Amino acid sequence: MLLEEAISKLHAVAKDKPKAEVLLDELKLISTSLGFASEYRYWVLICACFNASKEHNIVKTWKDYEKAFLSLVKQDGKVGIKHLLQAIVLFFIKRHAEQSKFAGTFMKLLVCDQQVFSEEFIVKWFNKE
Repeated sequence: MLLEEAISKLHAVAKDKPKAEVLLDELKLISTSLGFASEYRYWVLICACFNASKEHNIVKTWKDYEKAFLSLVKQDGKVGIKHLLQAIVLFFIKRHAEQSKFAGTFMKLLVCDQQVFSEEFIVKWFNKE
């Protein structure tokens, strides 16, 4: 319930597509006030930003929030990239399974087009048990 509250609060801000700094400042404020672990920031951010409707295409709207995600990853380094991938996987599996039709295109966007993830990172992650 704690994370759902955080998602709801951040969604109220994210729906207006603010600048990355504003979104991340709000995320920090919410995470501090609710006291959840820092690795959940990615989950809260992805669910808040891409929570508008069941037909909301994450591929088409990624550019609206991309800077916030990339800034967060830059802050956290290698750990951040892992947390981002975990949040993406959970988003498509647990949160919005109806968006799984966009998963392949979204990962192509992040791996091939924008190089957010390296192919080597994805292969290593996939091969882990």
